[in-house]
Amino acid sequence: MISTTLAPIAAPELLATIGLLILRLSIAWLFLWPLPGLVRDWDATVSATALVFPMPKLVTTVGVCLMPLGAISVGIGIYGRIGGAALALYCIGGVFVHMALSRQPAALMEALTLSDRDRATANTAATIGAVGHVTSAWKNWTVAGGCACIALVGTGPLSILQLLPIQFTHP
Repeated sequence: MISTTLAPIAAPELLATIGLLILRLSIAWLFLWPLPGLVRDWDATVSATALVFPMPKLVTTVGVCLMPLGAISVGIGIYGRIGGAALALYCIGGVFVHMALSRQPAALMEALTLSDRDRATANTAATIGAVGHVTSAWKNWTVAGGCACIALVGTGPLSILQLLPIQFTHP
């Protein structure tokens, strides 16, 4: 049986649906936007992955391929639960990478020969860089929570398959 009608949405449900759509589109953008930079600076991307994961070229390749697939999946709502789960795992990996990156400036400072004045400036810059990576790590954790939410509750009634004028139902 084929139905061509869409059920109306009550006001609280409409707000929840719009909120879920905003979450989905935000997640999609978050994973699509950095892709050109990650690919353009491939060696640095692989080096960051190598701080935590074995086989960094393979892990980086899988991660960079997962980003657009998961983003599109969540954004338009096709297999969004799978995309959300995959992106949540990706983000948790990102937590570990950013925490490892947060320790890099301090390690570098040990190896540098600098004047006292330059060392003070470099220490400040290293601290700011470390704080930035710790902050990025916890932002990854938060995004993982949003992706896990999509994985658990789905993409909602504004998913592309549910917006098609024809809905397929079982007899």
